Amino acid sequence: MTHPTELQLTKPDTSHEKEISVTAPKKGTRRNAEEEEDALDGHLFACLNLLDQYSQSYDDLQSHLRSAFLNLSKAKSILGYSRVGLHSYDMSARVPNKTVSIHTGTSADPYDLDHIHALDREETFRLVHHHDDHNGTAIRDTAKEASSSSAVAVKKCSEWKPGSGAETTARNRKKKHAAEKPHQSNEDPAHPDDDDHHHLDQNETTNRRNPITQFSPLPPPPLLHAQSHFDTSLHSIIRIVNLRADILSMHSSIIQNQKNHS
Repeated sequence: MTHPTELQLTKPDTSHEKEISVTAPKKGTRRNAEEEEDALDGHLFACLNLLDQYSQSYDDLQSHLRSAFLNLSKAKSILGYSRVGLHSYDMSARVPNKTVSIHTGTSADPYDLDHIHALDREETFRLVHHHDDHNGTAIRDTAKEASSSSAVAVKKCSEWKPGSGAETTARNRKKKHAAEKPHQSNEDPAHPDDDDHHHLDQNETTNRRNPITQFSPLPPPPLLHAQSHFDTSLHSIIRIVNLRADILSMHSSIIQNQKNHS
């Protein structure tokens, strides 16, 4: 006769295993994380857009500089290499100067999308031309100083430039015509201040001559094209500087934000 075998079931030892607790994240925390990720994605796309604009502006700058120097070499071959250069250019004249204004204001939030979209409207560096009415008194004083400097430049150039007598006569005739033109126009006696302001602006425009006439009273077309390309290149350089500053600022802000959340 066989005896029944007793089976003893023992509970397995789980003391060596760690207890794992799974807790569901809070709804508010998950929403904040998603909003931060969406904001980061938007700023990354904006940074890539700025990089694309930077690359395009750099290509445009190279194209304009290449065309400017090519036309400048053509103008030198037409006028002569001694006619176009530093020795034939009056560096003391303030008429052809361009001033760069530096805007130091920064946005409190480095991820401010309004600041990103306003890069073209409010740039860190911008050109201030003397004919722009940013400060009326300063512009009028600058025009007077530029007029006296231009007179000295004409006197210096008349010692060696051929045809200076004809150029001086043409300039005097132009000044006389500009002085007689306001008397021929129909003036409105009800607004005398507006007429005086209009006449003053017209005289300032007459005094601020094109600096390219220092090289030749009748500049050849290649010299005019070179001037246009150089002026466009200057605007491209300012835009590249602004884009580079914004890209570096945004990049450092993104890196700092990632370090804070890590």
